[in-house]
Amino acid sequence: MVIVMGANERGVKGKYDGTLFNTLLLFDDNGRLANHHRKLMPTYTEKMVYGIGEGHGLRAVETSFGPVRGLICWEYWMPMARQAMHDENEHIHVALWPRGMTFMK
Repeated sequence: MVIVMGANERGVKGKYDGTLFNTLLLFDDNGRLANHHRKLMPTYTEKMVYGIGEGHGLRAVETSFGPVRGLICWEYWMPMARQAMHDENEHIHVALWPRGMTFMK
């Protein structure tokens, strides 16, 4: 089993201390955290809450199912983020969008 999930992450040291990030976590089929991706740029009102991420998490993770990776929300409108996705030759893509939370009250 591979688990990909979104999280609100709080930076705890250095220049990120106390900063909130919209984050994608990918756990591989051995249960270890294999990728940690912070959303590159918060959008619209998110900028009041979240910090700017970095690109080191723009990579695919090799699993028994094939290379897996994902992007968060409006990163799909960023041509270079999509290009990085294609360059990694992913086989499985997970898209994190806020819409899935609208059913919860």
